[in-house]
Amino acid sequence: MSQDPSTHRLPGALQLVAGVGVILQSACTVISQDAYDFRTGGGDEVVDGGGTDGGSPDGGLADGGTDCPDPLTWYRDSDGDGLGDPDVSEEGCDPPDGYVDNADDCDDSDPEVGTGPTWYLDDDGDGYGTAEQTVEACTLPDGYADQAGDCDDGDDAVNPGAAEDCATPYDDDCDAEPNEQDALSCTEFFLDLDGDGYGTNPIDSQCWCEPHGEYRAAAVGDCDDALLDVNPGATEICFDGVDNDCDGVGCRLSGDWASGEADLIATGPTGARAGERVAFVGDLDADGDTEAAMGAPDGGTGGLTYVVRGPVLGTIGLEFDAHSRLDGQSANDHAGRGLSGLPDIDGDGHPELIIGAPGADVGATDGGAVYIFHGPTAGSASLGAADITLVEDRSYQYAGRGVAGVPDFTGDGVPDIVIGASGDDSAGNQAGVAWVLAGPPTDGVISDLAVAELWGAAAGDQAGRELAAIGDIDGDGLTDVAVGAHFNDDGGSNAGAVYIVLGGATGGASLDDADGTLIGRDATDLAGHAVAGAGDVDGDGTPDLLIGADGRDSAGENAGAAYVVLGPVSGVHPLDDEIELLGEAAGDGAGAAVASAGDLDHDGRAEIIVGAPGSDRLAIDGGAAYLVYGPPADGLDLGSADLVIAGEDGALGSSVAGGADYDGDGEPDIMLGAPDADGTAGQVMIFLGGGL
Repeated sequence: MSQDPSTHRLPGALQLVAGVGVILQSACTVISQDAYDFRTGGGDEVVDGGGTDGGSPDGGLADGGTDCPDPLTWYRDSDGDGLGDPDVSEEGCDPPDGYVDNADDCDDSDPEVGTGPTWYLDDDGDGYGTAEQTVEACTLPDGYADQAGDCDDGDDAVNPGAAEDCATPYDDDCDAEPNEQDALSCTEFFLDLDGDGYGTNPIDSQCWCEPHGEYRAAAVGDCDDALLDVNPGATEICFDGVDNDCDGVGCRLSGDWASGEADLIATGPTGARAGERVAFVGDLDADGDTEAAMGAPDGGTGGLTYVVRGPVLGTIGLEFDAHSRLDGQSANDHAGRGLSGLPDIDGDGHPELIIGAPGADVGATDGGAVYIFHGPTAGSASLGAADITLVEDRSYQYAGRGVAGVPDFTGDGVPDIVIGASGDDSAGNQAGVAWVLAGPPTDGVISDLAVAELWGAAAGDQAGRELAAIGDIDGDGLTDVAVGAHFNDDGGSNAGAVYIVLGGATGGASLDDADGTLIGRDATDLAGHAVAGAGDVDGDGTPDLLIGADGRDSAGENAGAAYVVLGPVSGVHPLDDEIELLGEAAGDGAGAAVASAGDLDHDGRAEIIVGAPGSDRLAIDGGAAYLVYGPPADGLDLGSADLVIAGEDGALGSSVAGGADYDGDGEPDIMLGAPDADGTAGQVMIFLGGGL
């Protein structure tokens, strides 16, 4: 029998093939001599039966046998979850029973515990990884985190656990919303419904990095959150009825105006000199508007007083269009040279009207008289029909040139009256006097009815020609009065003086003993030729005082001046210490008339009006009036006042009044007299005080 040099083939034997393994053959067994030593007896290698080299009794290899080129590592899976225990393993060609090919079980005793949690790559070490790179492991690998969500894994300040900060340009907390409420460095935004950049409610706000929804205004102050063009940043549009800039103030009166621009121009009859005296006298007819009284002391037989009810505007003739005409009783009475309103003294709810007639002869030649009409007034009447008539029974007293209604001087709660008589001789020839009458007075002689009699300090002073109620300057609840004496010589010949008398005074006394005395600075100043309550000019809560000195020469001969005296006032003071407003040119006579204008700009400080009837600003002796917003600066040239109204004719500024709402719009208005206008017919102009 021939044989292959590399193979012996025996019937019924195993065939061993080099490099292949053991194959059962039905006819014979081929044994490769290149792969195995062939032994038939006594050797260790057993081919056809169980042996020691991985053979099995049935002719195959045992489980897990290692007789394979690349044995594998198998891991015990005790809990049967398909995941092996990394600590228990065997190597073999096939998996032993209960083993698997992975070592991924974190707890091989619990089938519920598998490969372990997912870990997220955390390059910046901030404790948050990214979902793009993950591993599953039983324990935290280095450089990984147990939570994802980092939106910038190169910046450890950016992660879901960071606080949003409006100061940074990125999304600090990775929530895809960099504009978060109450973030660090957030800005308070106010609810702004109309989107004009201003909110209305200072407590309705939210804090955001940027405007959010209707919380978008960085400031409050809007007075109408439904109108886009109404807010503190808007421009005020005059007289449209809207507070466009939400400052509570209408259009401020300012600039250079002519008298012909007035909202009301009222002309008197020929030769009447209407406007020599003007006064807002309260709401006589209770219609909500203040009435204007206009004195025309040379009109008619004995002088005329006209009452024009607010809010009449335009151009009118007083003879035909005034609501009331009140006639002096006799020639040369000069009724209307004194005018004032008076709070209600008869309990009917209407204020009263006071008219002075210093030339009246009712009680004595030129003794003077004062007439009181209970409001309302209507139609034409003689002063002889007045509700109350007060006369002076001594000649040449000229009582009634100065008159004023006083809210409560005596302290009984009833308005009172103060009356001046510049010709009174009680303290010397024409020293003058001021009488206080308790309200309501009855018909009678003034000096007999007086509860206080205040005599001029020296002969020739003519005290009482001008006087005024000035408010409660000492805070005791009583109204105080100021009495002018423009010919007083204490500061030089005719330097003038003004005396402050506190409410509650009774009996007779010299003004030399007044509670306060203000002395003119230089001779011929004529300080006290005009006097008025100023209101609260400096906003300190105490009323202040205005004094006119139309003869002052510091800015030119008779250029004049006006003084603002800040209350309270006591003792003796030269006007050198007070705020001085200077006439702008020689001959102006600034300070011939002074008045409070009320608080036109609603800043809590009153404005003032100064008349200069001799001004040539627009026409020779056309006059002028100046509006100065409070508080004024000392030394102010009235030519640079906030508002200058120049007269086109007739000594504008001979009389001035303000602080009352003539047209019912809630804004105080201004009234000016020009008694020499229109050939001495005289005119009165009313300028409405700005407003919305």
